[in-house]
Amino acid sequence: MRHPSFSLFILLLFAAGGLLGQAKTLHVIYNINDHQQDGIFQGCQQDRTNSEELFSTIGQLAREMDMGIQVKEHPVQFNKASITDFLTNLDPGMDDAIVFLFSGHGMISDNRSRWPLMYYCQEAEFENFNAENCTLSLKWVHDQLKAMNIRMSMAISSSCNNDPFTDGNVEQLRREMREHSSGTTEGGEGHYNFDLFTQFNGHILASGASPGEVAYLNDDLGSYYINAFLNVMIDGLISDKATTWASIFKKTNTTVNNIKPDQKPQFLIFRDNRNSYSGELTGKYDDDDAELFGFDEADFSKEWETAFEIEEALEMLPYILVKALIDQVSMEDTENFDFQAERIIAFYDQEVLTPYYFDYAAEDGLAQYYCEETVLSIQDKYFNEDFELAMELFPLLPEALRRRVAAFVDTLR
Repeated sequence: MRHPSFSLFILLLFAAGGLLGQAKTLHVIYNINDHQQDGIFQGCQQDRTNSEELFSTIGQLAREMDMGIQVKEHPVQFNKASITDFLTNLDPGMDDAIVFLFSGHGMISDNRSRWPLMYYCQEAEFENFNAENCTLSLKWVHDQLKAMNIRMSMAISSSCNNDPFTDGNVEQLRREMREHSSGTTEGGEGHYNFDLFTQFNGHILASGASPGEVAYLNDDLGSYYINAFLNVMIDGLISDKATTWASIFKKTNTTVNNIKPDQKPQFLIFRDNRNSYSGELTGKYDDDDAELFGFDEADFSKEWETAFEIEEALEMLPYILVKALIDQVSMEDTENFDFQAERIIAFYDQEVLTPYYFDYAAEDGLAQYYCEETVLSIQDKYFNEDFELAMELFPLLPEALRRRVAAFVDTLR
């Protein structure tokens, strides 16, 4: 996936200015590991950078364009006392929304909770930490936000949900958040899903791992779960198709799990006095509020989800083309390899981006960027994982395009 184009996102927000009505406040609380000695420090800080860039952009444009929502960002010191004091004293308006983002270590709470304990002390204290001072339940944060009687809240944790002494390792993933397209359709105006923040009523609880699992991250791009969530959320906000939070979190989970089958994120949405849960409904934990239910079809936006999957398949297609190239042409044959690589760029631009996703192709050099980045990643240890994901997504593409790809691959000699 590619990094989101925030400059493009800004232009889209300008275009949507004035559509949202009277201002509401979106409070964004960053609770990010800042222990420089910890192995996950750089990755967690990247989560903060990525999140701040997105929400600061939304806030800036909201002010300049009177878009009906103002953003207040709250970076809270990374310790249990600070976050509990902050949440206890926060006094939002009834029509406000709160997003709580935690990035750090986490651990399982035996059978007491399906949600992780957020860990605030240093890694060096793992073996002899004081739970009273070092851990706080993500579920407690969710309950605290619900008790404020606000319109909307999210409590999101990208952390492990297991025993840190046995499985608490982090693994580097070299994955990029993908470039996002224009929110307008050809010949018409775009539909902007900012009602996700301004009109939604309910409370969301989400974690990057289910009980007994790890959550992966890397130093360069942050945690895979936060990257995926921001990526999918931006797509939902600027899409020309209406979507829902259930669909956004569902696709976030799928994006993570496609690459890391041993990491299965989970989410719960409390709405209309009903707890809808994404995971297995078997088993009971001590802090479950009430009976959990599965989601109904009406909770999701199938049209948006299908469009999202096809878009992702189009973006990942260069991995299939480049894999065919390196399988059939020696990299030592520099002249022929470069010639065939240029043919791939031309094919991807003319046969894929332009006819199937015109607004991607409108950005000069995008096909060359995607393909060259894929070639450069050949030696990356995650190249094969990306290729496997591309192959999983390939059947989603139109049959006519799949046939053209197969025919083109046969010409790479």
